[in-house]
Amino acid sequence: MLNRSPTPAATAAARPADAPRVGRVAVLIVGDILAFLLFARAGHAQHHETAALGSLVVTAAPFVVAWLVCAPWLGAFGRLGSVATTRPRHLLKRTASAWIVAWPLALLLRAFWMHEGIPPVFDLIALVANGVLLLGWRGVASWLLWRH
Repeated sequence: MLNRSPTPAATAAARPADAPRVGRVAVLIVGDILAFLLFARAGHAQHHETAALGSLVVTAAPFVVAWLVCAPWLGAFGRLGSVATTRPRHLLKRTASAWIVAWPLALLLRAFWMHEGIPPVFDLIALVANGVLLLGWRGVASWLLWRH
């Protein structure tokens, strides 16, 4: 009896839902950026500031940069070839952990870029609001798109 291992093509055909694929990671990145832009938009509206895209990008930039530096290292985009890593429960745990690490970095970047201190009330608002936005949109996306 011959013991053959499947060819790479046969293996790929047998598991077409491997995750996260580059497309899934791209969806997560785009959605995350939109979440940070939504946070910036809400802040601008609250303070009666301009809603121009350039201004929103500048406000969101430290959060986006901190997130994109921390999140991949902490598994918030899943692991290539592992379908379990984009299932809702796993993805949300990793998202929460990564946001706790990225949050102080984002505040430091914001203080550095804006040449001002970090107001304690803003710290908590940024932690909670961005956490809710990230977990909320990623939970819905993961459940709708990758729950299998």
